[in-house]
Amino acid sequence: MTVKDFLYGLALKQIKLRTRAGLIQATEFELQSLLPESRVLSIGGYGTTDTQLDIICSKLNLQLITLDIDENHMPDILADIGSSQIFQQSDFSAVIALEVFEHIQEYERALENIHKMLVPGGLIIVSTPWIIPVHDKPADFRRYTHFELARIFGKWFTTEVGYRGGYTQSVLVLGLRGLMTGGASGKFICVLSLCVSFFCKKPKIIFTELDKIPDSTIGYFVRGIKTS
Repeated sequence: MTVKDFLYGLALKQIKLRTRAGLIQATEFELQSLLPESRVLSIGGYGTTDTQLDIICSKLNLQLITLDIDENHMPDILADIGSSQIFQQSDFSAVIALEVFEHIQEYERALENIHKMLVPGGLIIVSTPWIIPVHDKPADFRRYTHFELARIFGKWFTTEVGYRGGYTQSVLVLGLRGLMTGGASGKFICVLSLCVSFFCKKPKIIFTELDKIPDSTIGYFVRGIKTS
C-alpha cells in the first residue's frame, strides 16, 4: 500500500464517520418503539444503509422492505417515491430515508405518498445533508435548511428536527470532501482537514429549538409521527 492509498483510506473513513455520524444509531433508537413484526420501509438505502437496517430489523423482529428507483439495486418495490403513481401499501409502521431527500425532485409528492403509506401513529425518519458538494449528478436537486424541513414535514407529521455538528464540524467535513475533487488544491485541503479531524470529537445528533440550531451544520435528522 502506498502513502497515497493510506491517506485516501484514512480520509474516506473520516468522511463516513462524520457525514453519517449517529444516523443508524438514532434510527435504531426510534425503531425500538415499534411492535414486533411491524413493517418498515427503507427508501433509497441501497448498500451500507440497507445492510445496517436489515441487521437492526432482524434484531428487533421487524420486517424490512426496500424501495428504490433503480432496478439494478433489486429493491422489493421498484418505484419513484416522488411519482404520482398510487401506492397500494398503507401498512408501514415506519418509513426511513437517510441521505435521500436531496435526490428526490418531487419532494412534496413524496411526503404525500409516505403519509399515505404509513399507519396512523406511524414513524418517519429522514436525514439530509447541509454541507456537501454536488454529488450523484445530475440527480442532486437541493439543500434544505432546518426551517424548511420543519415547514414541509410539519404539513404531514408532528415533527422534530435535529442537527449533526456545528460550524467547525461542517467546515471540517467540507475540507475532507476535497478528497473527491480532481484538483491538487482539494487534495491539499483534505490532508489538512484530515490532520485536524483526529483532534475533533465525532458529531452527535442534537435536538433543540429551531432558532438554536447552528447556521452551518453537517446535516439534519428529522423524526415525525403521523397524527392524522
